[in-house]
This record gives sequence, structure tokens and C-alpha cells, in this order.
Amino acid sequence: QAAGIVGQGNADIRVERDIAINFCENQTLVAGGDVIVREALMHSNIRCKGRVELQESHGVIIGGNIIAVKGIKALQIGNDQEIKARLRVGMDPDVLDEIKQIDKALESLDENLQKVKKGLVLLQKMEALKPLSNAKYKLKTELEKAGEQLQNETKDLPARRGELMK
Repeated sequence: QAAGIVGQGNADIRVERDIAINFCENQTLVAGGDVIVREALMHSNIRCKGRVELQESHGVIIGGNIIAVKGIKALQIGNDQEIKARLRVGMDPDVLDEIKQIDKALESLDENLQKVKKGLVLLQKMEALKPLSNAKYKLKTELEKAGEQLQNETKDLPARRGELMK
């Protein structure tokens, strides 16, 4: 079991198995197994595929973000100074990251699709008044292809997100 860890929040400690320490302050720990802490987690970011367990009678979590697939056990979470601690249980942190990436991608694809549609509407209005120049006709064709491609890219992502949420 390692002694305590006091970090400055600018480095991650990543292991594929369990982590066992006395305490952790201002540090990011990523474990493929459990994170076992004897005393306290303070202002730390913990992500594990197992459980987070504070073992001593004064085991406390103050501040930070903790994601543990199999559960979190502590005597006390938070303190009277109302320092927020975010806890999430039951979801693999890697899956959560992928869901966030999908959400960002869908938002970006939707923004781009809206821009393409606006461009096409403008070109269609221009075309209704008079024939488009070769350059504008080429642009219209490219926008139509881009719109189809964006729609195709958008189709797969919601299904993948749904799979991850199961």
C-alpha cells in the first residue's frame, strides 16, 4: 500500500489493477480495478472500473469527481463547508467518455448540417430568379453532397449511443 498522494492536479496516475493508498489530495487516479483508501480523498478525480472504498473510521470524501462502476463506500461524503463532490456509480468511465464524444459529434454534425441547409436554400432562391453561374452550380452540388454525407454520419451515432446506454 502506497503512502498518501498530494498532487497539483496536473498529472494522472493510471494503473490497470487496484490502487491502495493512505490518502489522496488534488490528484487524478484511474484504475482498472478498485481504489482502496485508508483515510481521505480530497479534491481528487477518481475513475475506476471497480469500487472506491474508504476503509478507516474517518474515511471521508471532500470535493472532487468520483466515478466507480461497482460502488462507493465512505463514512462521510462532503463537509460543513459545502464543498461539492460529484459521485457516479454503475457506468464504466470509458463508456461515459464515449457517450460524451458522441454527443459532441452529434452537436457538431447538426450545426454543420444546418449551415449546409441554409446555403442550399439561398442558392435555390437565387436559382429561382435566374440560372446559376457555373461556380454557384458547382457549389450547390458540393453542398448537396456534403448534406448527404452529414446525414449519413449522423445516422450511426444515435444507435451507438443507445447501445452504450444499455
